[in-house]
Amino acid sequence: MENHYMKKLLSIALFSVILSGCVYSSNYESGTIIDETKVQGIVKGKTSEQQIVQWFGEPQFKTVLNDRDTKYVYTHTESSASAQAFTMNTTMSSKQTTLDILVRDGVVLNFALQKSDMAPKMTHNTKF
Repeated sequence: MENHYMKKLLSIALFSVILSGCVYSSNYESGTIIDETKVQGIVKGKTSEQQIVQWFGEPQFKTVLNDRDTKYVYTHTESSASAQAFTMNTTMSSKQTTLDILVRDGVVLNFALQKSDMAPKMTHNTKF
């Protein structure tokens, strides 16, 4: 009888260890991957609108500001989240890269590359 009790206790302990090690994760990516070596190749007053589209593709946003100026916006977002099954410990991270380009008369007038860690608001409430 004692042997049966020990086997049951060992099985429960083993199951708890296995369950606590299960981690569920998710990754999300959207937008255009921005090649920073190509960004370094942009020369104000020299790089053409056609070169920009050739290097980075069509932008997420293209705004015609007036008959001479057009704004191109490229954005890339990477996010990941994970949750541990038994403890429900959760983690989440998100990074965004944005490239803004101002084109005047078909040539780059100005540009800016911004990288940021986005801090999502997350609520966690576990009751046992």
